[in-house]
Amino acid sequence: MKDVVRRAGENVSCQEVEAVLRDQPGVLDAAVIPRPDPIRGEEVWAFLQVEEVPTQPHLVRERAEAVLRGAREALARHKLPRYVSLVDRFERTPTERIVKRRLAERGEQVPTYDFGERR
Repeated sequence: MKDVVRRAGENVSCQEVEAVLRDQPGVLDAAVIPRPDPIRGEEVWAFLQVEEVPTQPHLVRERAEAVLRGAREALARHKLPRYVSLVDRFERTPTERIVKRRLAERGEQVPTYDFGERR
């Protein structure tokens, strides 16, 4: 899996976005991958490991919005994730790296919020 999201011609470093997201309260770990988009080519999709994943959609939105509010201070607007998925844990390699290649399929099974164009 590549470590850059190409959003509307801009390169967005996954590592940079992950570092900012990890610094937000309540986030234990973060992973960022590209998500195909018919207009922009790719969008930024963030997976956040949190202690307790909310089950109600409005709580997922509230938790994701809280994290992005803090991230707005450190990231340019085009680097903010459009999609945010909350997970209780990440699948890891024997060296404790997050297995990113399986996140997209997992993203369809976990609470995800689409911030669309309103960022």
